[in-house]
Amino acid sequence: MKSAGVSVLAPTIALLTMLLVATSRAWGSPVRWATYVFAMLPPPPGYTVGYRLQILLQPPVLMAAFLISVITSTLSSILPAFKASRLKIVDALGHI
Repeated sequence: MKSAGVSVLAPTIALLTMLLVATSRAWGSPVRWATYVFAMLPPPPGYTVGYRLQILLQPPVLMAAFLISVITSTLSSILPAFKASRLKIVDALGHI
C-alpha cells in the first residue's frame, strides 16, 4: 500500500486553497453590501435618526492585523514547543 506523498498532497492543498478563496470572494461582496445597505445603528442619545453602519476595510490595516496575529501566535507557541522538545517522547505523548 502506497502512502500519499508530496506529489499527491500538494495539488490537493492547492485545490482546497483555490476553493476557499473562491468561496470567500463569493460570500464577501454580498455580505459587505448587505451590511452597508441594511445595517442601521440605533440613534445616539439626544437624536431621533439612526445612521448606517459603514465598514471601511483598507489593505494596510488588514495586512497589519494579519502580521500582528501571525507574530503573536508564533511567539506564544515558542515556549510550549521548547518545553515539549525537552521532554522524553513517552512523556510528551501523555500530554496530547
